[in-house]
Amino acid sequence: MSAVLFFGLATTRARASEGEFLYLLSGTPNEEKLPVTLYRVSAAQASAPAAVCRVADGIDCVLADHERRRLVVGYPALAPTSFAVIDMDSPSGIKTVRIPYDHKEVMPAGVYLLDLPQQGELIAVALGRTWAEPHLPYRLAAAPLDGSARATPEPPMEVLRFVRVGGAVGGGLPLDWKLQMGVRGDPLHILLADPKGWSLGLPRPPYFRTDPVTEAYWLAANNDLVSVLTGAPRALDVFVKKSSEWRRIPLAFDARRVRAFGAWITAIAEEPGWISTRVGRGGTIVRGPQDEKRILEFRDKSPGRAKRKAEPIDSGMTVDDLFDGVEAVFPGELLVYNGVSGAKMTISTGQGDSEVLLVTDDAVFYRVNDELYRAPIVHGGLGQPVRIASGGEVVQAHWAFLSSGDR
Repeated sequence: MSAVLFFGLATTRARASEGEFLYLLSGTPNEEKLPVTLYRVSAAQASAPAAVCRVADGIDCVLADHERRRLVVGYPALAPTSFAVIDMDSPSGIKTVRIPYDHKEVMPAGVYLLDLPQQGELIAVALGRTWAEPHLPYRLAAAPLDGSARATPEPPMEVLRFVRVGGAVGGGLPLDWKLQMGVRGDPLHILLADPKGWSLGLPRPPYFRTDPVTEAYWLAANNDLVSVLTGAPRALDVFVKKSSEWRRIPLAFDARRVRAFGAWITAIAEEPGWISTRVGRGGTIVRGPQDEKRILEFRDKSPGRAKRKAEPIDSGMTVDDLFDGVEAVFPGELLVYNGVSGAKMTISTGQGDSEVLLVTDDAVFYRVNDELYRAPIVHGGLGQPVRIASGGEVVQAHWAFLSSGDR
């Protein structure tokens, strides 16, 4: 059973928490043939996951927007041209939109959700040439999420100021560079091919002017209520849009896998995976091809390795293989923070494969290995967690939402 520690104050009830079912999207990005499946379980009590539909065979990325009630699944792996749009209010009615391009000529350097004032919600791909200059992204290709033709198929790069970023998932998955956005300048500019970038419309935090560590940083989340930057050691920088103020949130750990669910922000603790003081009598090993095997013997491992080795993803891969591919250690510490109210909670699981899948103003839903928990938010903190699902359907579930089902 997971240990839960808490402090702070909760806020008002979220509309989405009224849903009867918790829907889980299970899949492993960049694995070409692994199925991506939507399941549902009871949001309040233990139940077996029931398959809703198979979304795709192999995915490249998933983009989430809980305020607009959308999950967008990009496939195939590495060069996504099709995007399955899941409406959280009608989960089984999946629509597919396509952005055609020749992957032999251009490749995506970024995949983004946009919400343009007069054109609505779009999926956009930043394309760069494969074999000719310029290699860096030089144009956007886009399509409306509702499948209509009202949007400009190649909008100007300036529309990136309307980007919506849900954040990065855990589960030993590498950070997806196509979903990462470097920002810099005042006001903050998104950095792609242009060295000056394109304005995000947000002021730079005033304290960055004297903070050399944050010359460049990452837009981890961006929605109607908050924007979140990572890059400063053991801290998050949160912009509260209602008050137009920046806050630096000190952390007890480093965190790059950060997500936002409205005002709620979550982070997964991580530590360096290579500890030079543990490299034996010869002192520090200089990493090179001939040293890879020896280095692996001294590499720190996230707790719970035996459990992960017993969790197959397919016939030739286990969950622990994913963790072996990431140069970080995850101690099993999760942060839940409300950027508006300041409510702050910590979940300690002691298992490396732990992540928060969803936060509402009523509850936190989080996964520990192949088990899914719901912890209610009561009396200013987290109540006793309840296991609501377990099994192979849960182990690769990295996205979740509440819904009463199809309307």
